[in-house]
Amino acid sequence: LKGKFNPSKIIPFKTTKDDAIKAFKAYNKGKLFMPDEFTNPINIQKISGIYIPFFIYDCDVESDLDIIGTRVHRWSTASYRYTKTDFYKLKRCASVHFENIPVDGATKFPDDIMNSIEPFNYDELQDFSPSYLTGFLSERFDIDKNQLFEIAKVRASQSTEQAVLSQITSYVTKTIE
Repeated sequence: LKGKFNPSKIIPFKTTKDDAIKAFKAYNKGKLFMPDEFTNPINIQKISGIYIPFFIYDCDVESDLDIIGTRVHRWSTASYRYTKTDFYKLKRCASVHFENIPVDGATKFPDDIMNSIEPFNYDELQDFSPSYLTGFLSERFDIDKNQLFEIAKVRASQSTEQAVLSQITSYVTKTIE
């Protein structure tokens, strides 16, 4: 990892290979339908940590949301059951500052898997030294930083929308127009 591929910071692994193998074996224990490839000792010895490049972004989100909210009222008489649904147009504005939005810089691994390992403990960030990579695999980033920033902005916008919707509690449904 040299030149533009050389990271500035790294979160070092805390788990050794032996610890990972023990945890993997404990996870597999008692699982009768686990494929043989997962329990083959030769494959288990191939377990290795891998460093994945992430870029970290800060951004501000200004959100002006138009939302349709519904309230439902149900009642019945001896002969009929009634449902009344009222629709409300809601307007919410939000201004949110985000720090340390991580975005996976390698296309080799699916984004949903990479996002599942978050959140990261940024207190553990260390200045990069190639010695951290000894005994581990590592990937290079293969996505442009500007594309990654666009992904970070989308994530921040979605988080803002979710936060706004979660604060509107008196409606049965809430849909952003």
